Amino acid sequence: MKMHQLKRTLYFPALSIIAAAAILLGFTGYSTYRNLDRAEKRAVENAYRQGSMLLRAIESGTRAGMHMPMWGDDSVRRLFAEIAKDNDISYVYLITPSGELSHHNVPSLKGYTALWKPTVLPGEKAVSRMRILHDGSRVFDLAKLFEPMPIARGKGVPMRHPHEHNEDILVVGLSMRGYDQSKVDDMHHAYLMAAIILALGTGTFFFLYVIQNYYLVDVTLKQTQDYTREVVRSMADGLISLDLEGCVVAHNPRAAKILGIDPSVIEGYSLKDSLDFDKTGIRKTLSNGKPTLNREIQVFREPHEDAIPLSLSVTPIKGSAGNISGAVVLIKDLSKIKRLEGKLKRAETLAAVGQMAASLAHEIRNPLSSIKGFAQLLKGALKDKPETNEYADLMVGEVERINSVIEDLLFFSRPAETKMQPVDIVNLCNRCVSLVLADAKSKGIKITKQVEPEIGSIDLDENQMTQALLNMLLNALDAVRSNQQIIIFAGIKENGSLLRIGVEDNGT
Repeated sequence: MKMHQLKRTLYFPALSIIAAAAILLGFTGYSTYRNLDRAEKRAVENAYRQGSMLLRAIESGTRAGMHMPMWGDDSVRRLFAEIAKDNDISYVYLITPSGELSHHNVPSLKGYTALWKPTVLPGEKAVSRMRILHDGSRVFDLAKLFEPMPIARGKGVPMRHPHEHNEDILVVGLSMRGYDQSKVDDMHHAYLMAAIILALGTGTFFFLYVIQNYYLVDVTLKQTQDYTREVVRSMADGLISLDLEGCVVAHNPRAAKILGIDPSVIEGYSLKDSLDFDKTGIRKTLSNGKPTLNREIQVFREPHEDAIPLSLSVTPIKGSAGNISGAVVLIKDLSKIKRLEGKLKRAETLAAVGQMAASLAHEIRNPLSSIKGFAQLLKGALKDKPETNEYADLMVGEVERINSVIEDLLFFSRPAETKMQPVDIVNLCNRCVSLVLADAKSKGIKITKQVEPEIGSIDLDENQMTQALLNMLLNALDAVRSNQQIIIFAGIKENGSLLRIGVEDNGT
């Protein structure tokens, strides 16, 4: 699984928890709002019923009091004062038709103009309103036409009482303090529940976040360990970790192969059985923590085999407190390097011999030139003596052969520098054939050219290529007999990236 896919999979539960918490918070808020709204309506309805009953009770009490001989306006005021002693009743007052407060549970307000002048007709239900006082508390006001005695006058109807206030409006203010307090308590409870949900959601998310990070770290650690294990396994050199006793704790396959140890038994294997801890410096590293770098040793894997040159580097393994807990041994097989060093030494020796041969060749060529000159002079002087002249020819030929050997020696000691330039391949092949054509005709050998004319010019060293083709043609002339055939061919291969040129014959 890729890392971004793993993260997306791990974050899905966290996002689910956040979504669930958000939905739960929304549901709690909506439920709280509906409950508060429903409670508000019920409180208003209850207050309306309570206020209506209170208005009727005041009318009944006033009506009953009017039949008492001592009834008067003070009696109404006292009635209002007694009623207003209830904590749920904020005030009771009467409003005259002119708008003044005629009776109030607070006597000092008598004569003041009422702020609320509701219009109420006889026989109608009480009208209501919600009022907010200066201290922020709410009062539910109810008002109705005050009717303690019938208004109609006629036969059989009692006389009108002088203090019956039949045209006044009776107002009762009911305190909503109790409901408001319960509303505040409900809001506090809702806030508390929301806080609990947020705390639980946040705690769960944080816990899940920690678990996810732990899991990601664990996966990353495993991937790093696997990668490190593969890197160690793929190393070209051997790697072994040892404990303080010198036993193998971990290794790579290359180490077991270099030391000739069976991979199935190397775990826990005592490396002392294969390496000298004193000569390799392993003992010193394990005892005092001093590293040993690039120490060359000879190891015999088998008694009948030659010694294998190795290079060892030993470094200590230290814990967090600085104490030594083991060592790491890096083993490098020097066999190939030693063979290359031997070849390099031989090449240097051959180069020195070549330089010496070149010097000797120069020294030999000088007297050879003189000998050749004297032999040619002698040949001219003895042209009348055939037998002696034959010896002179032989001397000249042998001198030329020695000079050819010296030329070859000089060529191999100092190879000629390659000179690349465009060369027409068709002309090159024609020129080489022309050089050996006379010799081929004399032997009755046919030379055929199979050269593609569209080859054109190609960059190469003309002299060296001419020499190479000429040598192959001469070898072919030596191999074939009369009436046999030699073919020189040239063509482009490998989609135009390769020139194939050569000589074939049907000789022995």
